[in-house]
Amino acid sequence: MDSSGSVTWDAALTPYRGESSVLGAAVMKLRLPGQYVDEETGRGGASSLTHPLYYNYNRDYDPATGRYTQVDPIGLAGGVNTYAYVGGNPVSYFDPDGLARQRDPNGQECIDLAGEITEGAREIRDKQKEYDEDAGELPERIGPGERRAETRRGHRSIINELITINKKKQKRYTEECGGGKEIYPELCPIPEQEEEDPLFEGLPPVPPFILPRINPRPGGGGPKPGLNGFPLPQLLMLGF
Repeated sequence: MDSSGSVTWDAALTPYRGESSVLGAAVMKLRLPGQYVDEETGRGGASSLTHPLYYNYNRDYDPATGRYTQVDPIGLAGGVNTYAYVGGNPVSYFDPDGLARQRDPNGQECIDLAGEITEGAREIRDKQKEYDEDAGELPERIGPGERRAETRRGHRSIINELITINKKKQKRYTEECGGGKEIYPELCPIPEQEEEDPLFEGLPPVPPFILPRINPRPGGGGPKPGLNGFPLPQLLMLGF
């Protein structure tokens, strides 16, 4: 509306942001996140379209069909249907780069998922600390009927299970909240090393979410001392 209260632009849009009616003399070319109405495409010449396409950075989007006019540059990494827009679900997802669908990183679902990843990393760290501080009180194994909490190999199994669960959540966050990019939640920053904590003593900088599996020594006797000469705690996600 302008200063006099008159409507300068109003439109009825389809779920895929095609225009069914437009009112007012103003021009509004923004559509779905990352899309811009490109008046120079889709009309005349060899094209049979009577409407413009939407520029979506890496591809052109056709609002009449709700699909892209070019194949996805990242192939199947963006979804099984390489021409579809956000898997046919524009209510829950958007695609600002024309590559892969994503949720709003600031939306509640992504915030909750980031929080779960943070809590999962913290739980892994605490379980690993308990395992390291066990001074041989628990046996390596008992036998049939043993519970995981009663043996060292059972504790390793619990830690590996937690690592697997958290890695799946990290993968989901990257795919759904990061548009397929190599990012991690801002709610999960790399912690500063704490000299008073023996778990951090002498640790080199580690990237976020490096969570290798814990492997037992050949013939039993607990986990290997580490990989490539580094103590095991250096290779786990620590510090939450």
